[in-house]
Amino acid sequence: MTAETYWERMTRRKVSRRRVLAGAATALGASALALAGCSGSEKAASVRWTPSPFDTPKPGGKPTFAIPLDPGSLDPQVNVISGYLSARIHNPLHAINMSDREFQPLVAESLECPDQLTYVWKLRHGVKFHNIDPTYGREVMAADVVYSFDRLKAGPTLNDRKLLTLHTDRYEAIDDYTFSLRTNKLFSPTVDHTGNFAYSIVPHEAVEKWDGLAMNASGCGAWILDDYVRGERVNLRRNPDYFQQGRPYPDGEEWLPVTDLGSLWQTFKTGRADYAGINLDKLKRQEIEGKAGFQVAKSPYLFTINCYVRVDRPPFSDERVREAMDIAIDRDDYIDKMYFGDGNYNGPIPWALEYWALPQDELRSTLAYDPTRAKQLLNAAGYGDGLELDTPVAAFGDSPKVATVLADHFARVGVKVNIRARELGAFLAQELYGHNFDMAIFLNLPYMEPDIILRSYYSKGQQADVNPGLSNDPEVDRLIEGLWSIFDLEEKRQAVLDCQRVILKKHGPMYPLCSPEGYAGFSSRIRGLQEGTGLIAWMGVSYWVEES
Repeated sequence: MTAETYWERMTRRKVSRRRVLAGAATALGASALALAGCSGSEKAASVRWTPSPFDTPKPGGKPTFAIPLDPGSLDPQVNVISGYLSARIHNPLHAINMSDREFQPLVAESLECPDQLTYVWKLRHGVKFHNIDPTYGREVMAADVVYSFDRLKAGPTLNDRKLLTLHTDRYEAIDDYTFSLRTNKLFSPTVDHTGNFAYSIVPHEAVEKWDGLAMNASGCGAWILDDYVRGERVNLRRNPDYFQQGRPYPDGEEWLPVTDLGSLWQTFKTGRADYAGINLDKLKRQEIEGKAGFQVAKSPYLFTINCYVRVDRPPFSDERVREAMDIAIDRDDYIDKMYFGDGNYNGPIPWALEYWALPQDELRSTLAYDPTRAKQLLNAAGYGDGLELDTPVAAFGDSPKVATVLADHFARVGVKVNIRARELGAFLAQELYGHNFDMAIFLNLPYMEPDIILRSYYSKGQQADVNPGLSNDPEVDRLIEGLWSIFDLEEKRQAVLDCQRVILKKHGPMYPLCSPEGYAGFSSRIRGLQEGTGLIAWMGVSYWVEES
C-alpha cells in the first residue's frame, strides 16, 4: 500500500494513539515503520497542503531572516548545516512532516513497497528544474534520481549516506518516471533517509557547470538562488514553476548571517529582520512577548550540546573514569546557568523527541550529580592526585559557555579541563573528526529520527563524522542493528528506550547534557507558521507576509 493510504487508515483506526503522539516531535520514524512493512498496490492519495485556518494567504513581500552562521555551502549533498537553505532550493523524492508524521510526496507522487526490501517511487509528471542556466526548466526524470544517489554515495560529504553505502543492494530507473531501490537487508529507516534533504534530486548540468553546488545552484525546489555572497547574504526568489501551484507566497527572501549573537538579537529587535535564528531563552521571550510587532512560536529545540570523550584510549578507556566524569556534571546547575532554569535532561535521544526519549524522572535518577562517588572512582582508577584533559571547543554558539560551566563542575572532583577555543571549521576538521582531543564539546545536529541519532554510538562501518569518540561496543552495536528489522511502532519505541538505557550505563562516547524549551521569534507580519516542522518547514512553502 502507499504511504498516505497507511496514514488515512491510522487516522480511522487509531485516533487515540494519534492524539497522544501529536504533541511529540517523533515524526520520521513512524513513516518508515509504516511503509517498510507494506505491500499491495492501492492508489496513492494526492498531497494535501492546507493553509492556516486563521488567515488568507497573500502573495508578495520579501522577508529578511537573521541567522547565526554563514551556510558555507548550499550543496544539499555535502553540507549538513545549510539544510534550512538547500531544502528551499532542492527537493528530495518526499518529505516527512514532523508535526503529524505525514508522508508528503514531493518529486515523487507516490511510494509503494511490494515487499519489505523494495521501494518504488512514481515520479510526478511536470516537476521541473529551475528555468535558469544550465537547466532551463527541463523536467526531472528518474535518471536524475539515479545520478543524485550516485553522487551522494560516492562524494565527500558530511551528510548522511549510510543507507546507500551500507544497506542498499541496488537502485535504478525502471522508466522515465519510476525509480526503485532495494535494500540488502531489513532496514526500517529507509523512508526516513530518502526523505532527508541530503537525498535531494540535483541536475548533472549544474554540478558540471559550477563544479559543485556550493555557491551556485539550480534545483527543483520552491526557491531560486539569486545570489550568495559568503559571509554577507543569500538572496532567493520564488520559483514561478514550482509544482505546488501558487507557492511559495513571498516574492523573495533575504538571509543575513550575523555571527555575533548579541548583534543578531539586536537586528531582530530593531525590526531589521523578520526572524531571529536563535532559540529564545526565558529572558529573550520576556523582552518581546506581548509587544507589538513580535510573535513567539513554540517549536521543538533539537540542537543538543554534548561532551565527546575518546573511549579508545586512556583515561576514558577506563569505565570508572567515564562514569566519574558523567556523574561529576551537575545538570541542574547547568540548566540554571545556561537556560535560567528552563530546560530538561537529555538521554542519547533529546527530550524534545518525546515519544522516543527516556522519561525525565528516569534520566534525573540515572544521571544524578554525585561528586563524592566521582572522586572515589577517579581515585580507584589511579587519578586521585588529579587529571588534566585536553578539551577543544568550537568558538561557536553556546559551546564556549558550556565548556566553562562544565570545567567548573569537573574542577570540584580534581579534574582540570584545558579549554582550547577553535574556529568552527578547524575544530571540525582537525579536532572533532580528526580525533585530536581527550574531551570535546560540540552540538549535535537536529536529527529527528532515532536510528540516525543512535548511530553516533555505533561502531561498524562508521565514518569519523558520526563516531568521533571511536566507540567499539559489540553489545550496543547489536542493539542498534536490531532496531533496523523492527517495523511495529510500539515495539520499536520500547527497543529504542532499552537501547538508550544500555548506552547510558556505558558512560560514553558522549555525555548527553541538557537542552532548553524551544521558542522562535518572528515579526508579526510573518503568517502561516503552522506548516509543520522538519524538512517541510525548511522548504518555506506555506508562510506568507502581511505587509500591513
